[in-house]
Parts: sequence; C-alpha cells; structure tokens
Amino acid sequence: MKFLTSLALCVSALSAVASALPSPSPDADGYGYGGTRGRRGRGRRDDDDGLEGVARAARTCNTKNLQKLQLPAAASGYTSTWTAPSPSTLKLARIVIGAGTQNYTCATPYSSSATPVANGAKASLYDFTCLAAALPPKLFDQYFHLLPRYFYDGNAASVSRLPSFLSAAGKVMGHHIFAPDASTPVFTIEQQGVFTGKKIADTPAPPEALQGEYGAVPWLELGRKSEAGSDRWERVYRVETQGGKAPPSCEGREATFEVEYATEYWFYQKK
Repeated sequence: MKFLTSLALCVSALSAVASALPSPSPDADGYGYGGTRGRRGRGRRDDDDGLEGVARAARTCNTKNLQKLQLPAAASGYTSTWTAPSPSTLKLARIVIGAGTQNYTCATPYSSSATPVANGAKASLYDFTCLAAALPPKLFDQYFHLLPRYFYDGNAASVSRLPSFLSAAGKVMGHHIFAPDASTPVFTIEQQGVFTGKKIADTPAPPEALQGEYGAVPWLELGRKSEAGSDRWERVYRVETQGGKAPPSCEGREATFEVEYATEYWFYQKK
C-alpha cells in the first residue's frame, strides 16, 4: 500500500494555497464558489473550472451539502440483507478513508489444510468530510471513490486521473481497531467521540474493486452497540473496499498475519 509519506507536506501546501485565496461566496447551489457552471459557461458545465474552487469551498466545510450525496449502491446480483440508510431518520455526518490492515490468525501455522480466521483490523482514519461536502455530486461521483484506490495502491492505473490536491486533502483524525474482541469494531474520532459497533449486514465488494492478491473484503453495515459507544452515530457503512481478504489457506503463514486494505467509512447520525 502506498502510504503517503509526503501527505503532511501536501496538506500544508494546500492550506497555504487556500489561505491565499479570497474567501468564497456561496453560490445558489451552496458549494461556496462561483457557480456550478464553468466560467466559459453559457450553461455548459466545465469540470476543470469546477475543481478550481473546491479547495476554497472545503475551507467553509458546509456539511449540509453532505445530504446531497448518495451512499454507493451495493453490487447487484448478490443475496444480501444490506439496507441503505433511511433519509427520513438518518443524516450523513462524516466520510473518512480508512487505510490499514485486516488481521488474521492460523490455528495451525503453515498448514495448507488450515483456514485463516478473521481477527479484527487496524487502520488510520483520514477525514475527507469537508472535501466531500465541497464537491458537487457529479464531481464527487467522478473523483471521490478513487481515493480508497489511491491509498491502497497509488500506482494503480485507475487513479491516474485523480487530481493531486484531492488526494492530499485528508487529515488523520482517528483510528479504527477491534476491542475487546475480534467481533467489536471501534472507531475513535478526534474531538468527536467513539463509535463501538456491531455487524448488521455485509455484501460482496463489486468485481471492479482492487483485489490485491486474494480479493477485496466485503462492504459492511454496522450498527451502534446499545451498551457502548457514542450516541453521535447510529450507523457506519464500509464501502468501496480495496484488498484485505485472507488467502484460502494458512500455507506459508505464521500464527498471525495482516493483509493491507483501504476503504471508505460513512458515518450516519440521527436527524
């Protein structure tokens, strides 16, 4: 996985550029920069012109615009109990990129007849909420879902069209572990709270995901455990997963091992 060793420098440069720009004036669509039409306009949308104002709009972090975004749909053709969030009861609060490892154990190390068992995960969480809110839905769909691919493998051909300032816009804002056992996912969000979850449903990652050596882990729907966690979030969805699946056997594997993955986590709270 290409963890961004230059991420801090990129973020610093982006902040310097953004601070030198004039404060944005909200347009009719609420994105905080000169309209969703291109400057060469006459009613024609120009994506390059639209991207020019995103860094400035992200400074305002108008999270109301998050409600215009749609959670990626589960892949068709699979039987699943996956349920999309209800807009009448839940609202989107944060979108973060998780990059780290899925963890596994082998009861019989190096055995071709033993099967790896999931043992939680560990990931850093990068906050892209303000960027997501600054992107109109068309540009969001065009660019945002490339980010997990970039964090998983920055050299992948599919991320070659990702604008560099978008990939540098996220800031580490927390971490994800499993505690006290491998069935309890915990998300710690700086200055926001803790979400302690439980699995409600899963659905296979679509075939276009970056598979890595063994495949992409499923998408997940997580609910809040009633006895723990923060009341801030009711649902967390893991979508756009890249990599993370275990090999089919423990052949060549020690008692514990890790497989790299990256994904999007969408946090929903009560309205």
